[in-house]
Amino acid sequence: MAAATCLATGATSAAATARPSDTGPQGSSGASNTARDDDMSSFDPLGSLSVLTSLGDGSSDDLLSQLPVYGLQDQVPATPDDRALEDTPSDTPDDTPSDTPDDTPSDTPGDMPSDTPAAPAATVPQALPATLPGDAPTTGDLSTVGAHLYKGWGFDACTAPSLSTMRAWRHSYGAIGVYIGGRSRNCAQPRLSREWVRAVNDMGWKILPIFVGSQSPCTTNHVKRRYPIDVDDPKGQGMDEGDDAVRDAARLGIAPRSPIFLDMESYRTRSRHCTRPVIAFTQAWSRALREQGYVPGFYSSADTGITQIELARREGMRNLPDLMWFAHWRVDPTIYGESRIARAAWRPHRRIHQFDGDVTERHHGRRITIDRDYIDSPVAIVE
Repeated sequence: MAAATCLATGATSAAATARPSDTGPQGSSGASNTARDDDMSSFDPLGSLSVLTSLGDGSSDDLLSQLPVYGLQDQVPATPDDRALEDTPSDTPDDTPSDTPDDTPSDTPGDMPSDTPAAPAATVPQALPATLPGDAPTTGDLSTVGAHLYKGWGFDACTAPSLSTMRAWRHSYGAIGVYIGGRSRNCAQPRLSREWVRAVNDMGWKILPIFVGSQSPCTTNHVKRRYPIDVDDPKGQGMDEGDDAVRDAARLGIAPRSPIFLDMESYRTRSRHCTRPVIAFTQAWSRALREQGYVPGFYSSADTGITQIELARREGMRNLPDLMWFAHWRVDPTIYGESRIARAAWRPHRRIHQFDGDVTERHHGRRITIDRDYIDSPVAIVE
């Protein structure tokens, strides 16, 4: 996810410019000062979407309706979606500003233990409804069923940063995406624990849990090819991994009514062999989360997984994720301006736009390589 395969418009965007150090997203040169919701005045939705553009002259919604679920052809070559760790442990004390990345394993004071205690016994949570009363699937305000909402700037990073770094960055961002588990998670998490989650939450951070499960059999991420979805039983595997995601969240003190995002790497979409397992797996994974009271979300590149889930919605498929986190880099941040998703779906407060990635920022002497996100979504409820 930290280096997702993303669309990029042909025109140069302000988001391609690196942000100066010690500035937040609101005042950076890394993106437009004001993120848009419904303002489409300067948004070029079909900039380099050659596949959609070639299909007709209608609106983006009309173009999407002409695509079969397995019909998208040309894809951008993939890169790992959550970075493999290449940094080495730092000898810099945790409470001392450093010019080195602060998202690496360390034995210095301030870091939390790497082992996470098991979740305490609790009553079975009430299942989350697949459809809110009076609303179509993928619409409706999830706060009415107990979700906690956040709208603002955030980032995701491969490894949970140290607490001192989280304190240093607190006034630059408001939310962080955290990789909590999954069999294809590529990020070591020496700090991530129930105590880390509680401490970060107490600082005022909002948390977006991310689960990196099995991937499409046609994933373009070479590392993730070792973890394909079982094409003979994608639903059974999806249910099992949904249960895993809930257990991982509960161990960290993340309560029901919290979102968990399934991270699906970019994949080829030329055949049903590539797309059908992803849809079936995601439906089952989402169902498993809802049955245990969690809100299922889905992260992918806008031109692959996001497009496929949107097309599945158009075909009337059920048990789709409640939230969409779409990667489309080097464009201005927008919630409802992504042409691959119908504007009437996944709203309100159900979207995140990852608008830039693999950028290194430094705030108050602490430096991390991150992806940048604009968020209007439920966030974790920490027990």
